Amino acid sequence: MRWIFWGAAACAILSLSCSRRSSPQEPVGSSVSHEAGVVEISPELQQRADIRSEPLPQQTVAPEVAAYGRLAEDPALSFVVRAPVAGSLTVERAPWPSLGQTVAKGAVLGVVFPRLSPAERLTLTDRLSAARAELESAEAALAASAAALDRARKLNADNRNMSDRQLQEAEARFRTDQARAAAANASVRALESGLAPGAAAVPLAAEQGGEVVEILARPGESVESGQPLIRLAHFDYLLAHVTLPPGESAIQPPDRAKLVALGHEDRPLTAQLLARGAAVDPNAPGQPFVYRVATSGLHLRPGMPVAAFFPLPGERLAGVVAPLEAIIRQDGYAWVYTASGERRFERHRVRLLRRVEGGWVVSGVPPQSKVVVSGAQVLLSEELKGSLSTAREGDEK
Repeated sequence: MRWIFWGAAACAILSLSCSRRSSPQEPVGSSVSHEAGVVEISPELQQRADIRSEPLPQQTVAPEVAAYGRLAEDPALSFVVRAPVAGSLTVERAPWPSLGQTVAKGAVLGVVFPRLSPAERLTLTDRLSAARAELESAEAALAASAAALDRARKLNADNRNMSDRQLQEAEARFRTDQARAAAANASVRALESGLAPGAAAVPLAAEQGGEVVEILARPGESVESGQPLIRLAHFDYLLAHVTLPPGESAIQPPDRAKLVALGHEDRPLTAQLLARGAAVDPNAPGQPFVYRVATSGLHLRPGMPVAAFFPLPGERLAGVVAPLEAIIRQDGYAWVYTASGERRFERHRVRLLRRVEGGWVVSGVPPQSKVVVSGAQVLLSEELKGSLSTAREGDEK
């Protein structure tokens, strides 16, 4: 019975295989041919891949040069929370701050339990002994003045055997001794609290607010007086350290320059010149500059790459405004595809002249060309795929 089942299954598989071999190949609705920098794709595949091309508007821009660099923290906007006394760092209610957390001004981050040296402990012990002696003396004087006041009140009430003036003097003496005893008692309690283990915790507060950028100590660690514990910073303003390319050192940088950060090319910022010749990397070629830039609500942080653009003298440059989707990167250069028919697309190397809203002003596009504004990356993938196929066929031959 088992052999009959397996035989039937084998016949079914063989028949299916034979039917597939005998059936004609289904059309895919597209044909792609490849040459160097040229891709041919059928209209059907263009529609499915959303490949569209259109003429681009012309625009002229003034020549400029880009100085590249990175953002850095503004030291004027950072603050270090330090240990107020030497001791043990502890948190009470809220957890210890973490990197990236925003701390409000005046927020209590934890407490420090003071650690006394032998000399400090001996000094406090001597002061405590003196304070206790003072307290005993003040309490004895208070008891005597209280008794005298009570006797004066009785004599004054009994046919004025003591004058009102003497009664007032007795009351004043009592209040003086009472205040002296209270002060001595408070001094004794403060000294006892300072000598008690784990007592007299000193709160650790952030005098300035900001974002936590560095954590230098953890709860449970022993810290010294003045030791840095947490560093906070504000990033409303940052410093841009940029360097001109070699050979462009004679350019006079403007007091205000246009600056763009990687990932935020559509949001150019205005930067203010702070210093010349201050380089973060001393090995960087070219002349360095430092600009101060307002982040304007962007999530910019130190270390991000930026580019500052300096105007150059000379005639204005002509180009077309290409959207970001039209520009592709390959072999370290910028390219665009142009349509030269219903099926044929050619790749052209272009020069990025100026970053504008929605794209770049580029040169190198043939006049009257329709530039691919959607699906350019698909065309590049097809071109590279065809190059690999051609190379593979050549190896097989």
